Amino acid sequence: MPEYLRNEGKNGAIRVMPADTSKEKHEYAWRSNTVEIHASNPYVRRTEYTVFRKLDGQELGKKITFSRRGGDFPTGGMHESSFSCNNVLVFDVNIINKIFTIKEK
Repeated sequence: MPEYLRNEGKNGAIRVMPADTSKEKHEYAWRSNTVEIHASNPYVRRTEYTVFRKLDGQELGKKITFSRRGGDFPTGGMHESSFSCNNVLVFDVNIINKIFTIKEK
């Protein structure tokens, strides 16, 4: 059975779920850790996502993002602005596709 099917994938893609919700039969999972860098205006945090092999805990890939909420000039009734690395068009947000690629023989 192909690896992507063993992991409930589709169209040749391996499904990788969060560690706390992945099924026992899944061979891979991901976990995240968020650290608050600044607690008040602006709120800034760093989030690290790690994909690993469940059998031995081997890390296969990691993505780190930073995000900010607030820090604007007081405007009264307006919502605070926000920014994340994911807002940058050239920032690759799909770590799973970069780790698990199908190469032609």
